[in-house]
Amino acid sequence: MEVLSLSLPPQLAEYLGVLGLLLLWKARGQTPKKSQRARTAKPSASVPRSRAPRHPVVLPAELSWDHEVSTGVTKNLSAQGCRVKTDLAPPVGTYVSVILSLQGDERIAIELAVVRWVLGEDLGLEFLSVGGIARQRLQQVLSRETHAMRPVR
Repeated sequence: MEVLSLSLPPQLAEYLGVLGLLLLWKARGQTPKKSQRARTAKPSASVPRSRAPRHPVVLPAELSWDHEVSTGVTKNLSAQGCRVKTDLAPPVGTYVSVILSLQGDERIAIELAVVRWVLGEDLGLEFLSVGGIARQRLQQVLSRETHAMRPVR
């Protein structure tokens, strides 16, 4: 049996892997739960701690999933995720895309994130797929925040 070998950039391979898992999930006939208003969302049993240090960054955020769109603001941000206060919270486990608005027209587009927890109007997102340019912009924002928080000597 002959095996075909493809060489893909790591980010593309990761993205295609996540996309393939989503397609399999949909093919099994599972559908996400209906959206709930954030104020009526039930908190998960516990709010997990993030693995990366979060920085108190407030940015306008837009979340979209299925046929829903929600707006809000970040409360904190890391390279791996963020906490968002939003008007409409998707249920835990929902896959979303996120657009973070910076100064002017600049934006950071997070291709794929998952809702890890919901507590009232707040929710925790884990970033699963972030493109190269978006990752660089995210690192720049975090770098600015890290330098801004250091004491001046």
